[in-house]
Amino acid sequence: MPSFAFDPFWCWLCAGTLLILLELATPGFVAMFFGMSAATVALVCAAAGDGFGVGLQLGLFAVLSVAYVLALRRFAQKIFAGDTARVSPADALPEADCAGRPVKVLEKVRPDIPGRVELGDAAWSAVSENGEILPGDDAVVVSRDNLTLKIRRLP
Repeated sequence: MPSFAFDPFWCWLCAGTLLILLELATPGFVAMFFGMSAATVALVCAAAGDGFGVGLQLGLFAVLSVAYVLALRRFAQKIFAGDTARVSPADALPEADCAGRPVKVLEKVRPDIPGRVELGDAAWSAVSENGEILPGDDAVVVSRDNLTLKIRRLP
């Protein structure tokens, strides 16, 4: 067996690499910081030589793991998570852009009982302007009242 197999430097470096790669398969930005901690312990082991025992290595790994998570997790999430602000369908589609647009009827729509339609890539509550509209019927938006569309069946 090669002599480097049980060298603390290589053990910690391999563990760190595996943990950082594990981050690619899991969400949350946690495994990456454990991997960074293991890689840092590997560098300390290489610098300190044989005088850095297993107990000290494990203690340093624990302290560095907590420190990296507390210090860098929020920063890393801002960089890699992107913009997570949610926009309601009403905010994403100005009222002026609704009128005249075709909709896909998902559920039966009546003047007195709302149904569901699809406009763009969002499902909307809708009421009919001119009688019952069934799924598969052609319809267009007449107006919008907050999150409810008023639609009209096409002849």
